[in-house]
Amino acid sequence: MGCFPSRLRRNLNNNDGDSFIDLDEEDTPLLNEISRTQQTGHIIPQRQVRDQELIEQEDTELETTLLKLEHARGWREKIQKVETQTELETYRLKIVGLLDSATMEMSRLTKENRHYDVEKVVNSITHLRNAIGDHFFEASGINAFGREVTDMESCVITGGQYFKPVMIQDDDDSIVKLYFFTVSDVDSTEVLFRYYLEHVSFLEDSFALGLVTPDGHTQVEIYGSMCPSYWTIRRDVISNVTRRLNRLEDSYAFDCLSDYDTPLPMR
Repeated sequence: MGCFPSRLRRNLNNNDGDSFIDLDEEDTPLLNEISRTQQTGHIIPQRQVRDQELIEQEDTELETTLLKLEHARGWREKIQKVETQTELETYRLKIVGLLDSATMEMSRLTKENRHYDVEKVVNSITHLRNAIGDHFFEASGINAFGREVTDMESCVITGGQYFKPVMIQDDDDSIVKLYFFTVSDVDSTEVLFRYYLEHVSFLEDSFALGLVTPDGHTQVEIYGSMCPSYWTIRRDVISNVTRRLNRLEDSYAFDCLSDYDTPLPMR
């Protein structure tokens, strides 16, 4: 019986007496797994309905973020009239809170590989800064914004973008930073690596991915004269981080094995 669809018999009373109708369970949709649209009569799986509702909710979150950033452009006149440090700090905290919220939204979108939507938020942040002006952001010490905070297996990667190129050395404007990535330990939050997209304009333009560690500075990727996209840099950062962490784990395992194999001193 297990190889064939089971059948139900439903007793229906009519004027002719008792009759039985066979119902095939495989052809009978379960009410808790489907929903029907009255307009078309089509059967829509409940899971599909939930997925669609989730997508609409997520799109609402994106739309809310964009609307908040757009609304904040209207603070321009009020910010320009700020006269006290207290007023400046009030608006600074508002902008920081807005940028932090946008970072969290971009983190979610990045996790879902919705790069196009991330760039919408980035463009809106850029428009906000242009609307309010350089003076406020420089006076508030806000020179960058986070694009994502992404959890990996053993570390957390925070990626961000500078509003304007930042000099690596105070007395040399021929080498500047455009993007940054901070890699931290997932448990201790200790910073393990810092990566920067570096632009060198000495003699000719060139872009490279720089790495800063306690041992010094090195360039791990050379991009040439064309500025790479954020997503290209991100891919290279994750690849480099993965290789370095694997080497650290292998080195740690080797050290542990060496300690285990070391003979105990004779007494």
